[in-house]
Amino acid sequence: LDWAQQKALADERKQLRELNKNLAKGKVLKLIDAKARVMRNSCTLALFEGDSASSAFRKYRNPDSQGAFPLRGKFVNVTEMPATKVIQNQEVKDLLAAIGLRLGEEPKDLRYGKILIYSDADPDGDSIAGLLINFFGRYWPEMFTQDRICRVMTPLVVAKKKDEKRWFYTASEFEEWQSKQKDTSKWDIAYKKGLAALEDDEYREIIQNPNMFSIQFSNDIVTGK
Repeated sequence: LDWAQQKALADERKQLRELNKNLAKGKVLKLIDAKARVMRNSCTLALFEGDSASSAFRKYRNPDSQGAFPLRGKFVNVTEMPATKVIQNQEVKDLLAAIGLRLGEEPKDLRYGKILIYSDADPDGDSIAGLLINFFGRYWPEMFTQDRICRVMTPLVVAKKKDEKRWFYTASEFEEWQSKQKDTSKWDIAYKKGLAALEDDEYREIIQNPNMFSIQFSNDIVTGK
């Protein structure tokens, strides 16, 4: 039994090596790449839901240090999948090639220093963020201790009055503010279903000055700081 297990493991590693070799050969068509040729560790890669945020990202990003990769809906759940099957998923292959990661290998000489998860402020967005965290955590847990994996907070509610604007990232935060106001009728209150509902100045803010926290693992529990 030990011999069979060792042989199966060796076969899987050999197959992974072959699949990893092919990652660098193809161009990642959806990648909006940072142009920096040196100091890649200072570059950030934004992961968006779908293509809707791409045009705004191109408009407001720093092209030398900011790249983006739009996801096709929900990311694959790798929990019950063998590594050889995971790496055959096209979106996984594109994401690995974009970052410079190799399945089954340590994260080194990466093309991006930080991965920023831009998912909607709703249950679907939380699910997508969770699947991505699960993916990186399963194969490269050291990326979390290195503060390489971050989630960007996007507004759930935006309240505007003349030149004043307030952003709220949770329903409880907005309700607390609302309860302290004598009259909110003069405020223009907009509920942001997702990134697609953001206005240009709001896109500019989350791209140029993202409100983000790094993801940490503590006793097998995911936390943020």
